[in-house]
Amino acid sequence: MRSVGSLGGLAALSRGEAHVASCHLLDGKSGKYNDSYIEKMRGEEKWKRILLFWREQGIIVRKGNPQNINGVEDFTREDVSIINRQPGAGTRVLLDYMLEEKGILSHQVKGYHCQSITHFDAANRVAAGLASATIAIRVAALGGGASDPELSFIPITVEPYELVIPEKYLEHKGIRALLKAMEDDEWRAQVEKMGGYRWEA
Repeated sequence: MRSVGSLGGLAALSRGEAHVASCHLLDGKSGKYNDSYIEKMRGEEKWKRILLFWREQGIIVRKGNPQNINGVEDFTREDVSIINRQPGAGTRVLLDYMLEEKGILSHQVKGYHCQSITHFDAANRVAAGLASATIAIRVAALGGGASDPELSFIPITVEPYELVIPEKYLEHKGIRALLKAMEDDEWRAQVEKMGGYRWEA
């Protein structure tokens, strides 16, 4: 298992280097998630898509939002710097989409090229004062369920998070075990408890 971002995961599937990938890739032209990327990368193979859950994405800032950051337009301010995700990560695709919507160029955003490979690492850098903000999931701001989180969360969107599996692997014992585990009520309850996740649209 490796954290390579949504696009990297689909690329690994297309090269036959993985049995399953997760993705949440927004197509800025259609406004839909995952469709165009999967269609482009699967070639002649048949891939099964499974909606795992819906999750909240937003802007994570220091507790109480001391710099009064309310949207990506604030990322252009001189006193604001960000931590970004790596190219190919679904969260970075989302940020690029939002910047384009606002007519903001990447060079106008301080820290655009500073990268973290996980939501939690990005959030930890904000908590440590190494950046003003990052785009990440709600649970990263909550510190894994802490009652008094060190960060604040500004909701942006709720996105579908899918698993993608080549159909030829559906009977693989590891895949069958994964799909069975996803139905476990106790696991689902723990996911809901973390915050920012839901099972239905």
